[in-house]
Amino acid sequence: MLFTNNVFIMLIQFTIGNFKTFKEKATISLLPHTAFKESEAKNENNVFQTGFANISLLKSAVIYGANASGKSKFVEAMDFMKYFIINSAKESQANERIDVEPFRLSIETENEPCFFEIAFIYENALFRYGFEATHQKIHTEWLFYKPKTKEVCIFFREQENLEIHKDYLKVFKELQKLQQGNLILRNNTLLLSFVVQTYNDTLGLKVMNWFNSFNIISGLEDSDYESFTVNKLQHKDSKNKILSLLQLADLGIEDFKAESVQVDSAQTFIPDPIKKMILSKNKDAHIYEGVKTYHTKYDQEGNSLGQEEFSLDDHESKGTQKYFSLSGIILDNLENGEVLVVDELDAKLHPILVQELVKLFNSKDTNPKNAQLIFVTHDVNLLDSDIFRRDQIWFIEKDRYQAAYLYPLTNFSVRDNTDLKKNYIWGKYGAIPFVNFKNFFNNGGNQ
Repeated sequence: MLFTNNVFIMLIQFTIGNFKTFKEKATISLLPHTAFKESEAKNENNVFQTGFANISLLKSAVIYGANASGKSKFVEAMDFMKYFIINSAKESQANERIDVEPFRLSIETENEPCFFEIAFIYENALFRYGFEATHQKIHTEWLFYKPKTKEVCIFFREQENLEIHKDYLKVFKELQKLQQGNLILRNNTLLLSFVVQTYNDTLGLKVMNWFNSFNIISGLEDSDYESFTVNKLQHKDSKNKILSLLQLADLGIEDFKAESVQVDSAQTFIPDPIKKMILSKNKDAHIYEGVKTYHTKYDQEGNSLGQEEFSLDDHESKGTQKYFSLSGIILDNLENGEVLVVDELDAKLHPILVQELVKLFNSKDTNPKNAQLIFVTHDVNLLDSDIFRRDQIWFIEKDRYQAAYLYPLTNFSVRDNTDLKKNYIWGKYGAIPFVNFKNFFNNGGNQ
């Protein structure tokens, strides 16, 4: 049985091109691959029906690759696109260069614009939005909208030329003045951001709202989103769920608490992206400082003497700190049916914990609102389980010219019972480092 997301916040695919280590276009798709027959359990738990045009989507995707292959750069591209859409029309960005970087190891691309495009479903309609940009300006920008069966071009911008579908933008007459020179659209400003900030455009707001539910975090910098997790403690039900996750992880934590202050008055440094994410969900949000954990203390006979208080930051392991920080983010996405992207999900965490966290998404029971998870990992143990369908596994590899490219496992002939872990380690799917440290010692450390 397939479950439908009633909130309709769903990612279909994301594409970048000529961005940092990616010379050519690279696309990750959450559309199921129909050529492979999967087990009934994987079909029921890992796939859901969107309710729009009979489109089904995958609940998760994992990306593998060697160090420096481009995995983090792919996540950075998503993060940049979100940030730029939200902030490009603000006055504070008026004189700033666009923070893009083309593939610099080829004369074909070093001066060409970077490419970004995303397709998603929001409120039971399909959107396709993208742009091309260099440091100096937006070269092209487009928004397509598909409320039913026909895709409509809402606007297409190419340099100074602008085409707008008047039936969908209430600000059509005002935007016509752009071509007459009566209004100024800065070269470094996205039209989408401009119409939302200037005219509060309804359709543009839907795109912006979707991006506010597109959550991108680093699995290495967990202190940046610990504040988000503890902010959920305002709600007793959320605290109980977080505590349950901690206890199920066998961390020895029996309880925890934290004192709260309002976000705007918090003395502790809060990174701006995290602060904005918190305030976008709750304007009266609080931030918690000094999280305390409690462990049971025993006498020599093994009798409980009560609980001993510890500091999460000072006494708990780095893995426990990360797991605690992740718990609130993951619960929030599951509760709201949002999209979560995590770079280095497995860092500091035991492989079994990573498996269990991923299973929360690939489940019709724990993920009834069909939240989606995309993450980068080196944990090959996930390839040796029944967690993923074959169309949920992706790889990133660099060619001889140091250009990264992204490709799915479905590019290979793979049976359902194939030992994916062994084949990947042996290099059958690529995306692994090819090293030989014996040469280092044989040559006396001189290469």
